[in-house]
Amino acid sequence: MSGGGGAEAASASAGAGAPPAASTASTAAATAEAQYVGALRQLSELRFSPKLVAAIASVTQGGGDALDSPDFSAVEYINTIFPNEQSLKTIDKTIAKMEVKISRLDEDILVSVREQSSSDRRGKKELESAKSSIVDLYAKMNDIKKKAEASEDMAQKICSQIRTLDYGKRNLTKAIRTLKKLQMLVSSSGKLKDLLRRKQYKEAAEQLSAVQLLLAEFSRWATTNRQVVQLTDQVNRLQADAYNLAHDQYAAYFEHKIDSTQLLDVCAMVDALDEAKRKEFLHWICENQLTEYRTLFNPQAECAKLEHVGKRYEWLMKHLEENAPLYNEVFPPDWNVFELLADQFCVDTKLDLMNILQVNKDLLVIKVLVDALKKTLSFERQLREDFRTDPAPTQQRQQQRDIHTPKPELDEQEAAAAGGVIVPVKFKGTIAGCFDPYLELYTRQEEHNISKVLSDSLAEETWIVTEEENEHKVLTSGTDFVYYLKTSFTRCVELSQDQPLYDLNQVFKRQIRTYAAALSSKLPQENAKIGEQDIRLCCAIINTGDYCCQRTEQLGELFAKHIHTKFREKVDMTAEVNEIKASCITKGMRSLATLLAAKLDPYLQDMLRQPWSTMQAAQEDQSAYISGILSVLDSDIPVIQQWLPARQHYTLFCRLFVGMFLPEFVGNIFRCRRITEAAAHSLRLDITTLRNALMKIVVLDQQPGAAPEGTVNSPAHPTKKASGGYVKLCNEHLNKAECVLKVILAPQETLVDTYKALMPSGNEEEFSRLMDLKGLSRSDKLVLLDKFVKYDQHKTGTTPSNIGSSGSAGGSGAPQPPAATAGGAMSAIPQMPQLPGAALMSSAAGATAAATAATAAATTATVKRFTGATSSLLGEVLKRVGTAED
Repeated sequence: MSGGGGAEAASASAGAGAPPAASTASTAAATAEAQYVGALRQLSELRFSPKLVAAIASVTQGGGDALDSPDFSAVEYINTIFPNEQSLKTIDKTIAKMEVKISRLDEDILVSVREQSSSDRRGKKELESAKSSIVDLYAKMNDIKKKAEASEDMAQKICSQIRTLDYGKRNLTKAIRTLKKLQMLVSSSGKLKDLLRRKQYKEAAEQLSAVQLLLAEFSRWATTNRQVVQLTDQVNRLQADAYNLAHDQYAAYFEHKIDSTQLLDVCAMVDALDEAKRKEFLHWICENQLTEYRTLFNPQAECAKLEHVGKRYEWLMKHLEENAPLYNEVFPPDWNVFELLADQFCVDTKLDLMNILQVNKDLLVIKVLVDALKKTLSFERQLREDFRTDPAPTQQRQQQRDIHTPKPELDEQEAAAAGGVIVPVKFKGTIAGCFDPYLELYTRQEEHNISKVLSDSLAEETWIVTEEENEHKVLTSGTDFVYYLKTSFTRCVELSQDQPLYDLNQVFKRQIRTYAAALSSKLPQENAKIGEQDIRLCCAIINTGDYCCQRTEQLGELFAKHIHTKFREKVDMTAEVNEIKASCITKGMRSLATLLAAKLDPYLQDMLRQPWSTMQAAQEDQSAYISGILSVLDSDIPVIQQWLPARQHYTLFCRLFVGMFLPEFVGNIFRCRRITEAAAHSLRLDITTLRNALMKIVVLDQQPGAAPEGTVNSPAHPTKKASGGYVKLCNEHLNKAECVLKVILAPQETLVDTYKALMPSGNEEEFSRLMDLKGLSRSDKLVLLDKFVKYDQHKTGTTPSNIGSSGSAGGSGAPQPPAATAGGAMSAIPQMPQLPGAALMSSAAGATAAATAATAAATTATVKRFTGATSSLLGEVLKRVGTAED
């Protein structure tokens, strides 16, 4: 330790007396030592994985000796060596081994201490040597840094001188080049002036292009440098001189004072001018060539009137044809003078026509106006055809350059054909657009014409429909009316696709509604004398309405396709289609069903007059009134099916018809005073016959060759079935009637059980009415009513007072949903509207005649309400007409 302390003291004294260089080296050594300590600290903070820690431990702990463990326990170690008393016999040997091991460890420790003492001295010497090396290295680095800074300063000085020389060279080169361009500009200006003086136009054109390019180089100084300003003014004067020379040359040529030898060179010189001068010259050419046109068609001239507008267009076509060789000789093809002249002609003509129309707006004649517009459209169409391929009738067209012509309208139909890209089309609406504000006269005239055609067609319509006269089963007035609408649309769309076409659309809407109202007013009304002609007329009106619906939808699509986009959403004709459906198809279907149902009313009255209360033997064949009903169906149903070729219309008619007829038929059963068992059997036979007939009216073969099968008495067509909705509607009413008859036929002892099984949703009031139909005495009725009440008490657990109120409510409420019959004997049967309770109680009290009359009146009113409800649902059914068939 003393040696180490002496070394430190010596080091300290040496540091105290050390020169400044040694002090710097000491500072560097201290920095290096601090870095070393920091590295050791980082190593101490390292965390190794458990496997690595275990491996290090296995090496450092001498292969797992317990004496090397940091957690060594002497007691546990001794117990390990001497686990029992018998092992104590070897204690002397064990102690001897321990002493030998201790002596060896002492020797190892002594050797390690000696080695550590010598290594400590060596480490201090090496550390001192390293510190000295670091000091030397730091001194060398400072020396290198100083030399590098000196070298950089020298390089900067050299580069600065080189940069100055480079800038000087660049500026000098630019100045020389600018002076050369200035010299060339002055020289070229002089040459250009000399060439213009000698009228050498071809060389002047080349020189003029060069002068303009050179002058562009001095554009930055065009307003600041006096000499450049003077040169710019000189060049502008030369351009003006060139323009005036070109103007004079062509003016002299048009006056036939010179030939055309140098005119193409003059054109080249004009092309060399700036764009504004070039456009001005082309405009002057067009104005010069149209001088004769303006003189001939001045506002005071007779030929300038609107009725002579065709002469204007003839003049232009003649002028282009006569001057085609002249223009081809003196104008280059890329000038496209023919098209420019046509553009300017259209502009001038449009201004003239606008003035004429404005001055004479109160004196315009429709025929003259339309004729002038047609000629204008034809002229524009001819120009589009000519200039789409040729600039003139005799010369191949070249690419048109950007000129001063007005922007044409956008052809949207051609844009759609081109994949949605809007392409400008020249000469479309260039002149015709001025007519649009005055075409209101045309649309008013069209409305008057359409109204007259419609009134004449309705007046000429005989409303007597025969198969020979109308093969397509559509009224002649409908086809004539639609044909005229299409013709009117075609005429108008050729004249205009803007406001006039929209106005015509509104005219169409008004006239279509008028025709729909006229058809609706001609529908046959219900009366006692209904013939086949009435049925045919009703069907023809329905077919005409359907025909008009289809054609109206097509017209709406045509309007939307051709009209301008700003009106496209306003020309929809869906409301008119719905109006036709409501006024013609819907009302016609209802009228047709009412007509057929009215023809069956006499037979329903015969049904009421049948001796149901005294009949003792069941009939073996159908009743006479059923035969009458079948005869009407045999005669009228084939006619209706023939005159309603649309399957959905015929099916819908069948459903409406049974919805009106069957409630009346079933209601007649309740109107009877009494029904005997024989009468009930006869009625069941009639119902079966009627059911079969109704099932067959929707499967009649529509082919002319199948006429023998076209009756309700013939077998149904084997390959066709009635629609599911229609069958369900028929069964809904007829099954109800069969259930009533089955209850009447049931024995008195099981009457309550039968009624509850077949009509589980029935009530006390309806049950009482069925007992009246069965003809039970008052005492039997009271017994069965008591049994009925007890049955309800057993099923629902209600008190008699509750039962009475429930029955009363059920008698006046709406029909309840059907429930499944007992044992599956019958399908679900919906309940018919109940009869008023007052009439039934009167019957039970004994006033038989008065009760029967009241019951009949109440049932009639109920059936009429049911018929009205069926008709009110027609609109909803029509919305589903596309899916009317299952």
